[in-house]
Amino acid sequence: MKKNLLPDMQKVKMTSREGKEFVMEIHLRKRGGTTYVFLADTTQLGSSRLAKDAMYYIERIVARLNLDGTNTVFFRHIYQEQMGSAFGRFNVDWKNDSGPSYKFQMLTNIDDLQSIGQIIKSSTPVDIQDQATARKSA
Repeated sequence: MKKNLLPDMQKVKMTSREGKEFVMEIHLRKRGGTTYVFLADTTQLGSSRLAKDAMYYIERIVARLNLDGTNTVFFRHIYQEQMGSAFGRFNVDWKNDSGPSYKFQMLTNIDDLQSIGQIIKSSTPVDIQDQATARKSA
């Protein structure tokens, strides 16, 4: 079994566009003024809710956790026992005239994966409940 770099993701109930509830796993980390959000909803590489409708969920997570989207970096975390943790990055453009948009890129080269490892090692985990509560009361 290969290593899961984010074994302590928190389960959060989400609602799809179709009104169906499901569980998304979210892990927050902070370093300096940047928040890192790791998202997972299935072990399937292709056909997941997140892969099909990422911007919908990213906008809801930003609102729910009172995040500043421009200082937040979003990653997709995929864990499979035979391959370990894999990551993709959502490069979100919040200033698009027609509303937020993104480009998704799987991180496959060694430099990208080392960068993710550095983010995980050098940042502080944040409890989702604490984040949602702290920002609302601020």
